This record gives sequence, structure tokens and C-alpha cells, in this order.
Amino acid sequence: MKKIVLLLFFFAISIKSNAQRPDLSGASTTCATSQKYTIKNVKCFIKIKDVIISGNGFYRPHPFESNSFYVDWINLTNQDLSSLITVQYEYYQRNLISSGGTLQGNTLCSSTKKDGNLVKQIIIKADPVGTPTPVQKGLSNFFPKKHTFSTSALNSSKYIWEIQGGAIVGCNTCSSIQVQVNPGVCTITGTVMAENLCGRRSNPVSFSKTITKPSSISNISGPTYVGAYGDFKLYSVALEPNATSYKWYFAPGSQFLGYSNSNSISVACNTNSTTATTLYVVAQNSCGQSSVKAKAITGGINPPYKSARLDIKLDWKKIKDITIVHNNSKEVTALVPNYQNIQMVKIYTLSGKFVQSFIPNGVENVIHTSELPSGIYILIPQGSEQQQSIKFQVN
Repeated sequence: MKKIVLLLFFFAISIKSNAQRPDLSGASTTCATSQKYTIKNVKCFIKIKDVIISGNGFYRPHPFESNSFYVDWINLTNQDLSSLITVQYEYYQRNLISSGGTLQGNTLCSSTKKDGNLVKQIIIKADPVGTPTPVQKGLSNFFPKKHTFSTSALNSSKYIWEIQGGAIVGCNTCSSIQVQVNPGVCTITGTVMAENLCGRRSNPVSFSKTITKPSSISNISGPTYVGAYGDFKLYSVALEPNATSYKWYFAPGSQFLGYSNSNSISVACNTNSTTATTLYVVAQNSCGQSSVKAKAITGGINPPYKSARLDIKLDWKKIKDITIVHNNSKEVTALVPNYQNIQMVKIYTLSGKFVQSFIPNGVENVIHTSELPSGIYILIPQGSEQQQSIKFQVN
């Protein structure tokens, strides 16, 4: 019985010993730099007898650790160089049965010397970088538009761009960049290099882009009447292919408001009194601008918001849309005929800032406005099938 127990004990020790076989730790992929390698899972004294490297690497012993060493990888010119590190070493196993004498001051180490070899395959990622493809040129999608340049190269992890005549906006190491061109510049020049993960770079590729001044643009489309204070209308011109932005402006002393750098603009009138002005627009880029287009517009009459007089009795059954029927300095009464299908009514300023909301609980709804600043506000119901926007004024 005792023999069986001992056999099982030695079998367990053997399994544990096999589970803890020596191995060589360290990077199996390198970018041509010095790497440290260490023989692990050896409990007792170990001595490295020889290190054989097949490839462009050189052995360098560790000055303080007898079971570690360095390999310096150099002269890497080929793609994915495969190298083998073979370590020949001697070591002493740990003796768990008896002391077996003293070895290096450790009474638990056996005096029996063993030899071993460890082999580790190393992939040296020195992939040569491909030459960047011809640079593609264009414009970004949103105004004010930037000039875009893009390229690609085999094995590249980033790109090094150099631009003359402008500045890179945003990512300057991506395969695609955006450039803000300096005023007055009609030609952009530059170079691009590809770089891999190991820091190897391709030869630079030169490129240039000629910027053409925008040509004549289309007439301004849109109504001649804007409306009164709080109303607005949209105006636009056809896109000009070379334009990076547009400049809209009004005749001096205008009572109209609006700003845009795209090919469209929202124009509002700043008064209820009848007034007129001229709306102008030009297409522009760094090289110049197009000829000016103009359109005469008027506004300031027939305010779009109206409150019913208190003495007028409305037949609510005939009301189909949300209607403002009572408006004073402290509250506004809104009729919401389809309130069962309205989840919420939100109130915004004319500039689009959300100020408050309410959930309609019947046709007649009182909105307290005493804490709202004077101005024009917009009611927008949420959940109705047909989107509506109703303006009202707080005095």
C-alpha cells in the first residue's frame, strides 16, 4: 500500500515538473530594437552555455541576471525576416525528496546537472513601406469647406504630410487630411511620406493643387416678401464647384437679419414696420470671389402671430390646428384640438433655445409666461402626424 502511495506521489511530482518545464520568454515580434529574453520556470541555478541566432541579431549577455540576455536586431532590409533563437543551457532541478547536498547555498536543489535547449521563433517586422499612391484632391462636405488630400501605401501605419500655402486642420498623420488654405493662395503644394510601425519611411511623394477662383453664380432664389418680426424665409444660389464659402450681406441700414457661409441663408425681418432692402451674395475661396448677385426683398407687414380678442367666441369644434386665443403679459391660452395624440408641446425661442414644455390635458391649455423675457416664441407639438410650429409673442 505504501509503495502505491509513493508511486502516486512521484507521478504527481512528475506531472508538476512537466507542467513547469523551462521556457524562453520575450518578444516574438520585434521592430528591430534590443529585446530582453529570459529562461523561466527554473527553480534552481541556471547557466546559459550558448545562444545561437539565425538571422540579423547579436547576442549580448545581461550584466546582472544569469538567466537573461539581450538580442540586438540590426541590418533589417527584407520583409518579415524570420529568425530562430536557440539557447543551450545547464541547470539543476529542485529535489523534493531529499536535500541531495547543497547547491549554490540552496539545500533543496539536486546536485544532478542537466542540459537543455530552448528554441524561439522571432518574426522581425521590418516590412518595407510602399510608395504612397497618387494623392487625390477634393473639398470637404461642410461649409466653410476645406481642401482635402488623401493617399494610401502598403504596410503604412501613419503618414507624414508637409503643406505649403496652408495649414492642416485636425489629424495630420491620417491617410486623408483637410487643409485651410491661406488667403490669396491659388496653388497648394506639398509632400507625403508613409511610415510603418517600426518607424521606416517611404520616399516623399510630391503633389500640388491649383485653386480656381469661383466663376459667376446663379441668381438668388426665394420670395420677395420675408414677413414681419419673427417670420423668416429661405434664400439660396446654386452650388459653385470651386467655392469653399459664401458671403451674404444686406444693404446698409437694413432691418433684416441673417448669417450664413453656405449657399443658402435664412432671413428674418427685425421690425413690424414696412421696410425693404437688398440681399447680396458672393461665392469665394482663397484665390478670389465671384461676381455679386443681388435680390430686392421687403418685410414688416402682416405679422405671422395673432391672438384672438377676448370677446370673440370661437367654435372650437372647427379648429384643426393648435391656435393661440389668449395672450397677455402673464399667460397664453393655447387650443390643442388633437391633444389625445400629442405627447408634449415644447416652447423654443426664435433662435432655437428650448425654454419649457407642457403636456396637454384637454383642448384648452394655459401657459404661464410671466417669467419669460419679452420676445417671439415658437410652440412645437411632439407626436402629431403633421409637424406644426406656432409663433406667439410675450410682451
